Amino acid sequence: MLSVQLLAACNHVSPSPPAAKVGNEFKDEIVLAFSWEDFDDRGFDPTMGWNYYGPPLFQSTLLRHNENLELVNDLAQRYTISSDRKIWRFKIRQDVRFSDGQPLTAADVAYTFNQTKESGGLVDLSVLDKAVVKGNYEVELHLKQPQITFINQIASLGIVPKHAHNKNYFRNPIGSGPYRLVQWNPGDGD
Repeated sequence: MLSVQLLAACNHVSPSPPAAKVGNEFKDEIVLAFSWEDFDDRGFDPTMGWNYYGPPLFQSTLLRHNENLELVNDLAQRYTISSDRKIWRFKIRQDVRFSDGQPLTAADVAYTFNQTKESGGLVDLSVLDKAVVKGNYEVELHLKQPQITFINQIASLGIVPKHAHNKNYFRNPIGSGPYRLVQWNPGDGD
């Protein structure tokens, strides 16, 4: 239960994460311990299901839940849904950068959704036909059929950088979320 509360508390996106207070001093780090089977083999890749059960720590999402559990924009500036409810159009913010300094664009969003659909991980995107780049900061998510609950995937799938997503990404995630992974010690705490 404590892990769930900690993850929920970490969902707020801010330019610099709040410092943790230890005694009378503030620290600019948070130490987390995860314990579940096969984590060392799956790591922190949202396209394979990392953060499937809670908000991502390292990646931003198009939409997110605020402290009142209301859906609000995260990467999205605005979005619309077509009259047939099969095309979700997103205009994304232009001021977002990944932790390696590269800008987050519509190509990253489309790549993330398409890659997740093809990955066979924990995230079920079977209703997604394809994600299409419509401009540097505009993307469309085309569904095979209307599904209003698709918004849950939109609000939970962390966006990965197309330029840096590879077979080792799960161990060294690059994201635009509120936290940055500095060190991972696989197997510690077992």
